[in-house]
Formats: sequence, C-alpha cells, structure tokens
Amino acid sequence: MENRIQFEKYLQERLKEIELESENQLWADYVHCKQVLIGNIYDAIGKKYLDYTGHGLKNVYDILKKAYDLIEYDDKYFSPYELYLLGISILIHDVGMVYSRNGHERKISEIYNAIFGEYGDPHQKTIVLKIVKSHTGKKDDDSPIDTLALVPKEYGFRSQKIKWCELAAILRFSDEISEGRFRTLPFLLFNDYYSDISEKHNRYANSLTIYCDSGGRRIVGVHAMDIQVFKQNGSLNWGSFKDYYSYVFKRISKLNGERKYNRAYSSILEPYRATEYTIDISYEGKEIEHDIGTIKMVERVPGKHDEEVWESWEEKDSKPDDIDDFAEIVKKAIKKSKKK
Repeated sequence: MENRIQFEKYLQERLKEIELESENQLWADYVHCKQVLIGNIYDAIGKKYLDYTGHGLKNVYDILKKAYDLIEYDDKYFSPYELYLLGISILIHDVGMVYSRNGHERKISEIYNAIFGEYGDPHQKTIVLKIVKSHTGKKDDDSPIDTLALVPKEYGFRSQKIKWCELAAILRFSDEISEGRFRTLPFLLFNDYYSDISEKHNRYANSLTIYCDSGGRRIVGVHAMDIQVFKQNGSLNWGSFKDYYSYVFKRISKLNGERKYNRAYSSILEPYRATEYTIDISYEGKEIEHDIGTIKMVERVPGKHDEEVWESWEEKDSKPDDIDDFAEIVKKAIKKSKKK
C-alpha cells in the first residue's frame, strides 16, 4: 500500500515549499477530490463495467505510482503546483466513464464542478480538463489522435508558469503503462465469466507487470502465462493461442509507440529510450524455454554511443516472422521440454 501512494506523500511534502499559507489549501483540495470520487464514482464505474479491466481506485493508485516512478529521478523538475495539477488530473481522468466509455475523456465537467464548486479556480479547471481530454482519443479508423499537440506548451496558475503539455504527457504515458493483475478479477477470468471480447484484455492484465527503470533508460514489461488455459479436449487449441499472442504483440508495439510519442513531448521522459519486454511461457506448471528471448526496442541517438551495447528486436533476430512462426517455436519448445 505504501508504494502505491508514494506520489501523494511526495506531493504533500512538496506543497510545504509554498510560502503563502493560503496555498496549503491545495493539499486539502486534493484530499477532498479523492474522497468524493472514492465515495461516489470509482465503485460506480466498476459496477457498470464489470466485463472490462478495472478503471477504479486500484487503477488510479497504480497510475499515481507510475507517474512518481517516471519522474522521481529528477524530483525538482516539476513545481509543487504542477505536481498538484498532475495529481488532480490523475484522480479524475476516467470519471467520465460513469456516463459512457466512448468519449469519456470529454465528459468530466459535471463531476469536476460537483467537486470544486462554482468558486473553484477557473485556471485549474481549464488546465485539468485539457490534460484529461488529451490522455486518450481515436479517429474514426481507430488510429490514435495526436492529442498532445492540442495542449499548449505553457500556461499560468497561481502566478506560476506551468509546463502544461508535459503534465499531459505524464498522465497519458502513466495511464498506458498502468497494467497488471489489479485490473482484473482472476476468479472471474479462470471461470469464464468475461465475454470473448473482454477475456483477452483481462488475461493480458493478469499476465503482465510493467516497471520504469530510469537508470537503465527503459520501460520494462514482463508477461508470464501458463498456456494450458488454451487447452481444449485434452490438447492445446493453437488457434486460441495465436489469437491471444497476436494481441500481445500488438500491445507491445502500442506500448513502445506510446513511449516514443510521449517522450517527444516531455523532457523528463527523455531517459526512457527503450522498451524491453520478456515473454515467459509455462505449460501445465512447467517452464518452457523458447528462443524468442527478451524483446528490445531502442531509439538510438545519432553521434552518441552507450556504454553498453543495446540490441534491438531486429538486430537480435528473435522476432518471429509471423504468429504462425511464433506458435511453431513454442510447439518445438514444449516437445523439447517433455524429453527432459
């Protein structure tokens, strides 16, 4: 629990730097916002979207943790005011889902007004609503919108300059890398409660953990699964296996794309020049040693050389040509493991 709310401890401590006593109200406003949402909204979202991966309090706590993990290596980069605005934005970013999932990023004004009232700071509202609006969005063809381009680079708040677009990038990327078992209910997953469409999303959440490594300049994902979940009538259903892992590879590409995209809009994300992803597979409780290895996707800076030699996915030659190739690799690995 302590790690989940490290951002809040950090925020409360940084707000003490503000000299004006009246500004200490900001921490009280943060706590008030959180309490209102816990008491009225987060559980309502969970009840409405039981078939979906979680978007409630556990998800919010993890996004706060991921945001802290991304920026803690340079703990003075953002001002106390900026951290406060980021915290409020994280708390409120998905509350529009209480109305509908589609376009939820544009449906928070009513809830925001209920929390902060008619006398709330108008600059805060402008900042928070635009940050939240930019955390997601797709075109009609399902391709992502360049939402951060719509957020001005700077803005004013309490007589301070705010790095508005960078705050939006931190929320968007923290939201992207917030994935794990806390977003699903394993009992429902393994008892076939979820619909066919939602099952793979929940299975992915159950199988993945992601962490930030600023020193290693990377975002790291570890996907671990016993593929006996794809067993039908005594043997593996390779069609289901390939369908699921096609989805996994798409999510790997999306994660790497979001890393590059958000890094382009925020200097504090500059160290994160690589996405590293490990796929661990077991079958009937036994680890399967396959040849895929660790997938590394790295941005190289022209004219600069790292102390360590990074191998990209292509250079490592471990990426399967297609999902059928990947399935064949795993089949051979299972046969090999049975001979041991």
